[in-house]
Amino acid sequence: MKFNVSLDASELNELLNLTKHSPSLHQKLAKTKLESHEDVSEFNVKGMVDFLLLIETLKSEKRTGWVRKGVPNPESIADHMHRMAIIAMLFEQDRRDLDVSKCVMIAAVHDLAEAIVGDITPHDPKFSVKHDLEKVLYCLFFQQDAILLMNNLVGTRFQLIKELYFEYEEGRTSESQFVKQIDKLEMLLQAFSYKESKYGVSIL
Repeated sequence: MKFNVSLDASELNELLNLTKHSPSLHQKLAKTKLESHEDVSEFNVKGMVDFLLLIETLKSEKRTGWVRKGVPNPESIADHMHRMAIIAMLFEQDRRDLDVSKCVMIAAVHDLAEAIVGDITPHDPKFSVKHDLEKVLYCLFFQQDAILLMNNLVGTRFQLIKELYFEYEEGRTSESQFVKQIDKLEMLLQAFSYKESKYGVSIL
């Protein structure tokens, strides 16, 4: 799937400046615009390791909403996605109309773009790029820059991840719509947990 969305240099720099990741990653993203790349279909051990190290960021990147609420040591993006996947599994016997295995996979990858852009929300006071946030993520992570980087790392093995990511973002299937509801449920569970914690953090 392709989107006719593009960022000029100033907008791209503004978005990248919102992230907490290393300049080397920014350079890799910029470099993909300047080079042509061959499709990597064979098993590439180094590329696979590089990709897994890239998404390791999700284990340390804290969820922005909880940081703003002053929650001490809040959950990471990976924490959030992991519990979503578990929640999806619990509905296997109740939602026979759905492909629950696909729901689990969607939950596991739906925030994958945040390994690059960080957990940016539409309410971020620093975010002034005029494009719709969702389209910016499409452009940055999949369309022109990061899709080339990811394809270089894992080749055609990235195809399923990409398809599941877009399926969630578009909400075009019953499975993706169900996972969007799980996303909200997981957030409510986490909010309740923080509210009841010894820190007494107000989540309202």
